[in-house]
Parts: sequence; C-alpha cells; structure tokens
Amino acid sequence: MSFIIRSVDISATPINVTEYFLKFLKVDDTSGKGLFEVILDEIKCIGLDIDNLRGQGYDNGSNMKGKHQGVQKRLLDINPRSFYTPCGCHNLNLVLCDMVNSCTKAISFFGVVQRIYSLFSSSTKRWKILKDSVPSLTLKSLS
Repeated sequence: MSFIIRSVDISATPINVTEYFLKFLKVDDTSGKGLFEVILDEIKCIGLDIDNLRGQGYDNGSNMKGKHQGVQKRLLDINPRSFYTPCGCHNLNLVLCDMVNSCTKAISFFGVVQRIYSLFSSSTKRWKILKDSVPSLTLKSLS
C-alpha cells in the first residue's frame, strides 16, 4: 500500500499545500482492521500526532471506505475531525469504465486492443518484435 501525506502550511501566503510520498507499506491483512493497524503504526512510527489529522482519502474499496468496519470509520472513531473524501482519481476511473462499457464502439475498440496485448504479451519473441517495430508505443493490459 502506498503511504502519502498532504500537509497544509497556513503560515505561508498564499497557503501552501504539499503532498509527500513516504513509502510503500507491506500489508498482509487487507481487511479494514488490518489496513487500519498498518496505517496507525506508520503514523506513530513517523511521529505524527493522530489528533492533527484532518482528512483521509482512499480508493473506493469497502475495506477502506467502509462506514462500519473500514479504515475511514476506525480513524473517525479516534479523531472525528479526520473527514473522509473518496479519491478523485479512483472516482474518475470508475466513471470512465462505466462510460466505455456503455458504448458499443468503445467496447469493440478496447476489445481489439486487449486481443493485441494478449497476442504480443504471451510470447517474449513477439513482444520483442513489437518493441522493435514500434519503439514509441507502450502496450498495456486493460484493467
């Protein structure tokens, strides 16, 4: 799991918001409780005061955003000022996926792209031919 913090410096003019990627965290238990414990341990390890937390943002997984047993609920129980906001990028990705899946031309196009990916990725020899023939192209699987 990636661990990113965003800080707000209100002493600067204009107010300065900075985001820092800190590290990847090893997670064995992906339940809301397991993820919460990993996050809480990391917050304590880097010396941050949980009472200064004012927001939390995650993907749309129920283990993260769950209102009853998710990470956001568990953090809110400790600090009710740590408001949860769903990740905008994940929301946009969900909207785009739904939009693409409702258009027959888009379904057909991405189906062809997926088949091309499957053809080339199933053989290192074919993958090399692709990379040599079109060096500026990066082909990735649909997800």
